[in-house]
Amino acid sequence: MEHVWNTSANTQVARLPRTCQRTRKTCASGAYPNPVVERTMIIWPLQWKGSRYELLDVNGRTITNGRLLTQGITELDVRGLESGVYQFGIVGTDMHVRIVVAR
Repeated sequence: MEHVWNTSANTQVARLPRTCQRTRKTCASGAYPNPVVERTMIIWPLQWKGSRYELLDVNGRTITNGRLLTQGITELDVRGLESGVYQFGIVGTDMHVRIVVAR
């Protein structure tokens, strides 16, 4: 994962590794940075664009959900969450990413 500084927003932006940019469909899923304090980038294969996602707490309760609308990267804001372990999953698939929120 490559990080680039976005000077207009004064934040770091995650980019897909070069191999993922070329092949897209074979890109591994993951979250960067992880553990996370404020925001993490979820990386997912493009064939799941438009699919629903859920963020679950350790007890399996849905914290938030939505649709994957971007091109292989979804930013997840965790500033409102307590420290702990969460699971990001794409509904109807076996794609799950463990996310650790650290304060």
